[in-house]
Parts: sequence; structure tokens; C-alpha cells
Amino acid sequence: LPEGKVGQLVDLPAVFRDCVSLVEWPERLSPTEAQLMAAPLEVHLRLDEEAAARMADPEGAAAALEDGEDLPRWARLVARGEAWQERLSAIKLESDFAE
Repeated sequence: LPEGKVGQLVDLPAVFRDCVSLVEWPERLSPTEAQLMAAPLEVHLRLDEEAAARMADPEGAAAALEDGEDLPRWARLVARGEAWQERLSAIKLESDFAE
């Protein structure tokens, strides 16, 4: 959508105040819309290096998708604002989430 179009389709003040919202391309928000997200929690996701290399190869990607393979991913959380910083400081991060 063009810059500013999201605000015409959705009640952003209510969404950012009352809901959990995912903004995939925040740079596409208008400056007014971006101000509504005063203190977001940023979540940056990426494939691990080996998985990214496999997905870059068309045959490897097709095989992984066909097999329903669970590809390792990394998440980086960035707290913007005091409330998110407090919440994240209470979380103990572990390197392995074995089932």
C-alpha cells in the first residue's frame, strides 16, 4: 500500500492502544501513523546461516518445503520504551528450546 493508505483502512490509534499488532514494513507508515507506535517491541526474524543458504538454492528450498522441514530461525527482540525494557528484562532467554 502507498504511504499513509493503512491509516485510511484501519483505526490505527485503537489498534496500537488495544491490540497486539504486527507492522511488517513500518517505513511505509506515514509520519503521523508512525508516531502512534511510540514505544514498540521490535521483533527481527532471520533464518540461521545454513538454512538461509539452503533456501537460496532453488532445489534445496523445494526439498525443504516439500519435506515440511523445520528450518532454524533466530529472533532478536528490541525494546523501545521503558515498559518493554522491563518486560524483557524479566525473561530468561535460553539458547535451546528442546521439546
